[in-house]
Amino acid sequence: MEVLELVSRAHERLKAMVGEDWELDSGKLGRLLEVYSPRSKYTLSKVSYAARLLESPERSELILGACHALPFSAICLYILGREEGVPVTILDAAEAVARSVKEGDPGMSMNAHYRVVMGNGLEVRRTKGRIEGPGPLLWYDSGCHKIVLWLQKGDDGEGQVLVLSGHRLSRVVWSLKQLRTLAGIEVKEASAYSKEDLEKRFYNVMTFLRPKLAKTGLRLVAHVGAARFLVRGLRTLGREGLWERAAMYLRYDLGESPAYSAALAATIAIASEPSPELPTYLEIARAFGVSAPSLRRRYERLIKKGLQPK
Repeated sequence: MEVLELVSRAHERLKAMVGEDWELDSGKLGRLLEVYSPRSKYTLSKVSYAARLLESPERSELILGACHALPFSAICLYILGREEGVPVTILDAAEAVARSVKEGDPGMSMNAHYRVVMGNGLEVRRTKGRIEGPGPLLWYDSGCHKIVLWLQKGDDGEGQVLVLSGHRLSRVVWSLKQLRTLAGIEVKEASAYSKEDLEKRFYNVMTFLRPKLAKTGLRLVAHVGAARFLVRGLRTLGREGLWERAAMYLRYDLGESPAYSAALAATIAIASEPSPELPTYLEIARAFGVSAPSLRRRYERLIKKGLQPK
């Protein structure tokens, strides 16, 4: 099964990302795979948008559609990691899966919705069916890839840039249909940690899947304390020396999940450090597995409100 192989491959990448060695429980993974039904795939479509670029000497095609195995694999990794007590987040799991298929998968398939044909002009065709191939699969709904389309409208050379980096496929297709010429395609590397709404969309999907997931006997999100996330984040940033100062801030009411509480405590400790080279919000967010825009907003709100004791 695609999900089984993808989870196994992304698991190795995820272990390196969080800096913790843990084994996949095959029995628990088998129970999770029973949830992967046609009804579940409809729910997963909210975070499944992907693309594949097929090139030949005569023409190039950009296949736009969905791959439900991608978000489901990320959810499996997230649940299994938390079950083992590993400080892992859903953004970590999404990043690991997206990077695994970007490097060239052994045959991951996707449901094609549209074919953008580039040859003599630009043609957008509605299509159906499964598309397989050995090339990279771009899960741009994860935020890890941005597909930049350099477009030219009409004969006057008026240009337009269209970026596929979210889940509003119908709007993208409408824009493509208004144009005639495609000047080029560029795939840019991005990060799941740079997205603000990705966590919310994943949690919404998991909420819809909760009844089915509950039947597996696994906890949807096993609790992992903020201290574990703090150890992970400071180690990743190479600032283990800030442990005592950052741990002190965990005693305050930060009002957040363990991952965000640890990230906020570390951000406060780093901000008070007399150093000319401070990490960016994105670097801190990646180290703790949280969203950089969300971390910045929560940090600024916390500083404005002031620290309150628990």
